[in-house]
Amino acid sequence: NKGQGLALCRRILSEFDDTHVFLCSRDVEKGHLAKSSLLSSLRDPSHPNPFDESHIDVLSLDVTSQSSVDAAASRVRSILTSRPQSPKFTGVISNAGILWGYPLPRLLDVCATGVKRVLDAFAPLLRCDGDGDDDDDDSKRIVVVTSGLSPLMMSYARPSHRDALSSGDGTWDDAIRPRMDQCLEAHVSAENAPLSTRIEKFDRIGFPGGPFAEAAPDFHMYGLAKMFGDAYMKIVARD
Repeated sequence: NKGQGLALCRRILSEFDDTHVFLCSRDVEKGHLAKSSLLSSLRDPSHPNPFDESHIDVLSLDVTSQSSVDAAASRVRSILTSRPQSPKFTGVISNAGILWGYPLPRLLDVCATGVKRVLDAFAPLLRCDGDGDDDDDDSKRIVVVTSGLSPLMMSYARPSHRDALSSGDGTWDDAIRPRMDQCLEAHVSAENAPLSTRIEKFDRIGFPGGPFAEAAPDFHMYGLAKMFGDAYMKIVARD
């Protein structure tokens, strides 16, 4: 309902007059305010593609809550099947995220596990046409908004970690989750210790932060969370 997500909604709606947007927000009230803002800016009489509020549905979605994500996906499916001509669902943008400054468990829940929740719930909708049948339309897309810190952390990681996370050949349970657990254990064990202790523990498990480990430790943790989210995106792309 703000920032890049709102800008993406505005861009899509302004350039394609036959597009419908599901605007997802943790706070539904803020989501409706964002919808009003979009309608106000795009209803300009001089705008070449006038449209009405039926082009936007506001959904409650919190990527840290499985039940919230599942309910949002169910609502999208219901809307798609209830409308005339069964419109196609053609894209998912996973844009939710938090920046550095949060503890690693929170970063992982939003930027890694949150990505998994969203892709697991919404990717199946892309595989079907508006009537619920299999659809082989290869113009459909999933976009995960990530960070340049992700490939940096991947480049610093132990080669065996890099191979497992970058190949896309594994699964969440065998390639990603165990390595996230290693990082969480290192974080918890060094939570109240000097920074040097945390650096040593992450070095030991093969997830060093390079120059960021000491100079910008929050970037190190944020980059790791984004790295795990990106690894899952590759698995979904493979499937």
